[in-house]
Amino acid sequence: VKRLCQFLLNHKFKLVLRPHPRYGGINKTWLEENAICYSDPKAESSFDFISHIDLMISNESSIHLDAAMMKCPSVVYNFSTHPILDHYSYIKTGLVKVANSEEQLLASLMHPLDALPSTETLQFYNASCGTPNEGMLGEVISVFINGLSKDSHSLFDDRFGFQKVNDYLHKCNTYETIG
Repeated sequence: VKRLCQFLLNHKFKLVLRPHPRYGGINKTWLEENAICYSDPKAESSFDFISHIDLMISNESSIHLDAAMMKCPSVVYNFSTHPILDHYSYIKTGLVKVANSEEQLLASLMHPLDALPSTETLQFYNASCGTPNEGMLGEVISVFINGLSKDSHSLFDDRFGFQKVNDYLHKCNTYETIG
């Protein structure tokens, strides 16, 4: 990590280091000496952190999804000698780009928008992305459950444009009856 920080500092990038919440061995003196900012994951949410950066570099981590949902370019960079396993399938689905070398990482930094996933890729993880309902999941669920409890599915269908919900619920009830 220090070597990569030095490489990026030599290319005049401003850095913010944010360790995994369970990692405790940060030499803050070294960070201060090198003008590297620090984000404490126990004090600052991932969303607040991401809202202050232009591009995120991380090894395999679920924080890549947070960055993608906030439309912050994100790149997987392997900081270890172990292979990237793509546990979350973020690479496979195109949610994040991979930089296998400092030069590839530098190219991503020079063209950060190339690291943004498509709307279709984001919708694989959150169907409301790029729709008028983006960021309203709690309200959508509330209206849906309220409609179910009052047997007024059309309220949900009309408000959110899901014309097939009644058909879906009918199929679910039919399967329960048959099963």
